[in-house]
Amino acid sequence: MKYLLTSCMLALLSGCSVAPAVQEHMVIAPRTIVFSSPQQDSTVSITHTCTCPFSWNATVSPQALWLSFPTNQSGDKTDVPISIDRTKLIADTNRATVTIASNSYGSDSIVVIAIK
Repeated sequence: MKYLLTSCMLALLSGCSVAPAVQEHMVIAPRTIVFSSPQQDSTVSITHTCTCPFSWNATVSPQALWLSFPTNQSGDKTDVPISIDRTKLIADTNRATVTIASNSYGSDSIVVIAIK
């Protein structure tokens, strides 16, 4: 009887499983933007996969005076403006990385390429 009860318990427990925890994260699109002449404006979507409060800060590296991007926002945004000033482009091909650091959802980056 003892073995029967133990076998039944093991059979019931083996059928139970704990679902893996869902990792909430930030979603950025597009992750690469190429500005070719005459284009100078675009938008970026920065959202997250949760209903919790969401905010982020942006830094540009290397410093690019030709690039304009907001430094911080809160909430999901599907139309964050990003633009370049063509008069400030130094080289034929200019590159910068916009790093987005969120309050609780990690960080990610956008590669920006501006062709004179």
